[in-house]
Amino acid sequence: MQAQGGAPVLKGSGAFRLFGPSGPILLPALIVAADQLSKAWARANLASSQIDLIDGFLSLRLVYNTGAAFGIFPGGRWVFLAVAPPVALGVALWSMRAAHLGERIAAALMLGGIFGNSWDRLLAPDGRVTDFVDFSFWPAFNLADSALVVGLVTYGLSLLVLSRRSSDAGRSTKNQEVLEGKDGLLVDALDEGDKGPRADVVSH
Repeated sequence: MQAQGGAPVLKGSGAFRLFGPSGPILLPALIVAADQLSKAWARANLASSQIDLIDGFLSLRLVYNTGAAFGIFPGGRWVFLAVAPPVALGVALWSMRAAHLGERIAAALMLGGIFGNSWDRLLAPDGRVTDFVDFSFWPAFNLADSALVVGLVTYGLSLLVLSRRSSDAGRSTKNQEVLEGKDGLLVDALDEGDKGPRADVVSH
């Protein structure tokens, strides 16, 4: 189904919205699983050496991070753990109510990112988050960081698309009303033109 602006609108029961592919459980759980497996691999294989994928540009290197995504706000373990549950709850509720697919996917990606790094902060020694993807021009990061950023970008793009489609639909409706108004004036003019000659004939 599509909304007035042409964007896909999701319909379904509460159970489908909760457990469906774009719901706040399945996709986030898959992201957390992939994130934790990749971090375990990094700790097992990158502890003593790094892997250079593109020399001088991209490597896999084990880094421990006590801050937020990309190493910002170091040492904020307990602050992030305190903030994560209400933020995750808000995102999950928003996902359940969101009508458009892009918004629900964005929410699921953000939830996966939040839970993936919160797992490390809660269970890892000293709350250290494992990072291992290292571009030469950017702080090292992990899959949970990527999911969070992609989710935020997806949400921003979905807002732009929905806004543009809504604007286009509004212009289309306005143009249609203008055309219908012109058609109405033309019909009235033709009616008046038809009446005039008949009146002349009758007068003769």
